[in-house]
Amino acid sequence: MSEELAKLEYEALRAEERDRMNARLQVWTIFLSLVGAFGLVSVQSGAVAYVAGLFPLLACCLARHVRHSEDALRLIRKYLYQIEKSVGYVGYEHFTRCQPRTTHGGYLDALRDALLVTQLLALAVVVLRLTSDQVTLLITIPVIGLEVAAMFLTWRWLKK
Repeated sequence: MSEELAKLEYEALRAEERDRMNARLQVWTIFLSLVGAFGLVSVQSGAVAYVAGLFPLLACCLARHVRHSEDALRLIRKYLYQIEKSVGYVGYEHFTRCQPRTTHGGYLDALRDALLVTQLLALAVVVLRLTSDQVTLLITIPVIGLEVAAMFLTWRWLKK
């Protein structure tokens, strides 16, 4: 009975790992959708263009979601390794720990860089719009501070 339960747990964990790996593609889809939507908004005339200032905040939320998912994936893999170790099975988790990987974490690096570049672009658009509309520094400086804080959090959550 306990062996069957352990096997079911192992299979469920592998399924969870696979689902989290597949969800990485969904994150890129969400990111590209946000870029497209906010890119369209940023070229509009009038006050609606200021909506582009929300992009860094939403990108920061996406980064936080990714950090949580990657941490959960890391935990699943550690647990799978412990299961393999406890039964004396030398499987994939053992194999991957023995292989040097120069691109380890490349997914997070690429996503972090893409998010930061687009956040910086959105900040530049908002600052350019604020400057061209001659908005006072009492509004411009806090807006810049908020956007930079979102960029910092994005970097922090997606760093190695």
